[in-house]
Amino acid sequence: MIEYIVNYQNNFISSFLFNKNFPILLEKGINVANLLNSQVFSLSFDYDDWPSSHTDQETYLRGYNHSIFQLRYHYKTIFPDINALEEDLSDGDPQQLDSSKIYKITYSINILPQIGEYVILNQNHGREEKEFVNSDCNLMGLICDTEELEIFDTRSIGHLVEFKWNAYAFKHHIFGCCMHGFYITMFIIYINVVYINYSEEVNKDQLLWTILILLGIIYPAIYDWTQMAR
Repeated sequence: MIEYIVNYQNNFISSFLFNKNFPILLEKGINVANLLNSQVFSLSFDYDDWPSSHTDQETYLRGYNHSIFQLRYHYKTIFPDINALEEDLSDGDPQQLDSSKIYKITYSINILPQIGEYVILNQNHGREEKEFVNSDCNLMGLICDTEELEIFDTRSIGHLVEFKWNAYAFKHHIFGCCMHGFYITMFIIYINVVYINYSEEVNKDQLLWTILILLGIIYPAIYDWTQMAR
C-alpha cells in the first residue's frame, strides 16, 4: 500500500491517510523511509502575495501554528524579519540590484508534525488558552525508538529534527551544558581547596565553595525530578 501511494498518489492529500496510522507503522517496524522521502508529507506552494525571488540563498525553517487554509495571509507572521526584495529598510525606495544575484524562492510546508502532539492557541474572552492535540502521540519518541535508521536521512525527518533543535532544544541544552560545566569547575576547586591544599587560611572559604557547588547542582536536580514526574 505504501509503495502504491508513493508511486501513484505522491502528494500531500495522501498524508491524511497516515494521520492516525503513521505512529502504528513506526511501532510495528514497517519501513517508511520511502514514504518520508516522497511528497506525501511535503506540500509545495506559491502564493501571489508572497515574494517569489530574493538575493538571500539561505534555507529558513519556521513554525506555523494556524490553519493551512489561512497560510497565504501569514507571510509576515512566519517571516517577520525577512522583507520582500523590493523593500528598502532605510527609506522605502526600490533597491537597485544585480539581476544575476536574484534567486527564485521555493516554499514548502512539512505536514509531518501534525501527526504528533502540538498546541493550538485559542482566544477565550481575550485570554489566550492552549489546546493540546494528539497528546497521546509522542512522535519524536517513536522516531527515536525505531530501528529503521534510513528515516533520519529523509527530508521530512531531517527538517523536523533541525527545526525542533534550533527552536527549542539548542538553548535548553546549552544552558544545561553551562550549568554542568559550572558544577564541575566548582567541584574541582572545592576538592583542591578543602582536601589537597587545605590550610587554616583557606578554610574560611569552604562554606563559599560549598554554596557554589549547591547552586551548580540545583538545576540538574530540578530537571531530573521534572522528567521523573512526567
